[in-house]
Amino acid sequence: MLIASRALLGVVGATLAPSTPALIRTMFADAGQRAAAVGVWTSC
Repeated sequence: MLIASRALLGVVGATLAPSTPALIRTMFADAGQRAAAVGVWTSC
């Protein structure tokens, strides 16, 4: 069960990570806000 749940976490992480920059670009139209959001995203 533990191995299956870790595999699921890996799959979810692999699909979520590439979609967040696109979401940031859509949500923040202003270049300054977008730069701050990308900075916060990369620091996490």
